[in-house]
Parts: sequence; C-alpha cells; structure tokens
Amino acid sequence: MKVSTASISRQRVRRNGLLAFEWILIITLVAIGIVSGLSAARDAITDELADVAEATLHIDQSFSVSGNAILGTPNVQFIDQPGAFARRRGVGAGGQGAVSDEGKSSSGGKGGSP
Repeated sequence: MKVSTASISRQRVRRNGLLAFEWILIITLVAIGIVSGLSAARDAITDELADVAEATLHIDQSFSVSGNAILGTPNVQFIDQPGAFARRRGVGAGGQGAVSDEGKSSSGGKGGSP
C-alpha cells in the first residue's frame, strides 16, 4: 500500500506543477492581451480627440443681422476669420500676453504674482 500511496502523491505533485505552469502561461497571455488592447485604445482615443480639436478650431461663428429702418437699427455683420483662435493662443486674459509657470507675464505687462 505504501508504494501505491507514494506513486499517487508523485502524480499529484506532477499534476499540480503542470497546472501551475498552465496558469502562468494563461495569465501571461492575458496580461499581454490587456496591455496591447489598452495601447490600441489609447491610440484610438488620442486620434479621435485630435479630430475633435481640429473640428473645434474650424467652427465658423460668422453672423449677419438685418437692421430695422423704422426703429433705426443698423445692419450688423461679423465675419469670423479662419484660424484667428490658433493665432491668439499665446495671448492671456485681457490681451496681457502668455503667463509663464512662475506667474510673470512673458510680454512684460502686469500679470501673475508681484
């Protein structure tokens, strides 16, 4: 009986070792799949956000309002210049110029901390 018990325990150890190897292999493959999937999702989201930013820069806010001769209101018209926002990116609040990380205005005007 002792011989058969020893051989059974050896087979059990072999099976457990084999199962551990299989689990390590499966977990490794799943981890590689998750990392590559997240990388692909990151790239797709970045591309989509770049498209949204490009579309936002091309929004045309031009308008025209007809005046009323009886009330004496004039015709009003505004034509949005394409790319005007992109040219003004470096301008801070109130046309002061861009504010650097230290809080000082890069254009020499008032702004940031004293």
